[in-house]
Amino acid sequence: MLDNAYDATLEMPDTERKIELKIVRVNETVKLIVRNTSILKEFTEKHFKIGYSSKSNLDRGYGLAIIQEVTDKYHGLLKVDTNDNVVSVEISFPKVVEKGSIM
Repeated sequence: MLDNAYDATLEMPDTERKIELKIVRVNETVKLIVRNTSILKEFTEKHFKIGYSSKSNLDRGYGLAIIQEVTDKYHGLLKVDTNDNVVSVEISFPKVVEKGSIM
């Protein structure tokens, strides 16, 4: 998530580059939240497909697909939102009570 955020900020003017990371526990859920400035105005399902990239480099397009895969593997919920040149990626995972089980 941070790699994607960093890459997105590079497209912004120096004075507008911002990245915020939060890790919080809400009841029985752990949330990872990354917010960053970006020129992207929206995300669609194609952004989560392996190999799709909004950038022109050939070796790109894995970040969001991997984030979605890991989120699914650990029974999490992924939410992506854009507003006023800020992208917010939030992953919520159920709190693990003991090794191998999910609450």
